[in-house]
Amino acid sequence: MTIRNFPLLCLLLALAAPACSERKKAAPKPKPAWKFESETAPYLLTLQGEWKKEDPKILNEFADLAITHPDDLFFIVIPQLLPQIEGVETPDSLDLKRAGVTLMRAQIGELEIQKQGPVRVDQRQGQSVVAKGIVDQQEVKYLTTYLTEGDWGFQLIGWAPIERRRALLVRVDELLTGWKFAEKPEADLDISPDAGSLPDADEPPTE
Repeated sequence: MTIRNFPLLCLLLALAAPACSERKKAAPKPKPAWKFESETAPYLLTLQGEWKKEDPKILNEFADLAITHPDDLFFIVIPQLLPQIEGVETPDSLDLKRAGVTLMRAQIGELEIQKQGPVRVDQRQGQSVVAKGIVDQQEVKYLTTYLTEGDWGFQLIGWAPIERRRALLVRVDELLTGWKFAEKPEADLDISPDAGSLPDADEPPTE
């Protein structure tokens, strides 16, 4: 090899080095999906591996499931037995939505309802509300879904800092796709009076 070929060889090596480095830094494999089956209410949920299960009572005292995502996303499920009063129709998802929005207006500062309407989850029609508001001086994005199944009502509440709003919408949509209602004998369900109630169900997130 003549001396004049040396700079060209160095250049080729220099150009090849970043490619080798990039191959070594290949993105890690996604974590496997996992399932949650409630011991309280008739539902189960398939979740992407990045979601992490938390102590539900830390986020809401009535929550049955609480999960967090590395993108600063939070999600809880609040199931509740619906009141059964003779001569009165059992509340449906629209009733739950109306009660939930009323509570959100009372508990979340500068609440703005941006979008609301019907949504289908596991072949059932529910109601969805997209909103934003101020909690602890931070602007927060909310996506809440209201569902009913038999004697049960469900509030599925996702929230994130406003700058993560797009990620919130994508991830919650994935969660709704993984939602399934499950048939359970009444004897297997937690139907204690303290299992949850509408007045406190839309409690905003706390630190």
